[in-house]
Amino acid sequence: MYPILLQFQGFIVTTFGLFLTLSFLAFVVALMKTTLLRKVSIGFFSRHVLVLFLATILGAKGLYWVHKIIIWILQPGDYYNDISSNLDYGRYLTVLKQFINVEEFYVIGGVLAFGLLFFFYAKREKEHVLEWLDALLPPFALALAVGFIGSLLGGYYVGSEIYGFPGISYAAVDFRYSYAAQIASSVLVHPIALYASITCFLIAFISYTMLKKVTTSGVVGIVTLILICLQNIIIEFFRNPVDNTIFLGPLTINQIVSMLGILVAIYIFMKKLPRVHG
Repeated sequence: MYPILLQFQGFIVTTFGLFLTLSFLAFVVALMKTTLLRKVSIGFFSRHVLVLFLATILGAKGLYWVHKIIIWILQPGDYYNDISSNLDYGRYLTVLKQFINVEEFYVIGGVLAFGLLFFFYAKREKEHVLEWLDALLPPFALALAVGFIGSLLGGYYVGSEIYGFPGISYAAVDFRYSYAAQIASSVLVHPIALYASITCFLIAFISYTMLKKVTTSGVVGIVTLILICLQNIIIEFFRNPVDNTIFLGPLTINQIVSMLGILVAIYIFMKKLPRVHG
């Protein structure tokens, strides 16, 4: 569990949960504006929003499950050893809790699931895919910016050690159940969630400004995607290995997926892009 912000009659609100909710609201509000600018039907989105929401959750949790399975197979830890040597119901229950824990997920998995399903629906219903790309990416950048604030306050997105400014420590807040708990309170680390939040706010501002001026379909979405992927690749180099992520050689899975995202964006950009309809 992340640091608790409010607790009343058994109802608990964590800082990370609050900002995750705020990021979703920011996405919805911004999307209502960008769909008007690109003249795409919000009705199309609302018809599929529930399925897209569920797919996002399953994708985010699914990548987390894949990560856990890979770790248990390649680097057997306590849970894997407990299962293989002691058939104990309590230990099975511990593993099950790891799988269904709503606070353990990978955003990149949810993004991939959402994107693939949305593309399928858009193609099937003959929507303007490139214009939807323009409409979706700026709100997504804004949602990331808000969500990263929650990551910073929740001790979730943990940076590597740094000496002096602008390092932060986790001494003042109770992080017993988050990744920050694995770092000594006296150690200063990169506030990578803050880096990511600031850059995503800047990306959202740039993309929204472009959206009001650029009349070629897909350009705003492509530029936004490239900028988000670039900042993700760079910031991940400052990530602390204690943060629960997937490393494939010197790179994390987030960096690899971001590189693929840039390649896809460049491929789309090389095609002849039409003007915005209407």
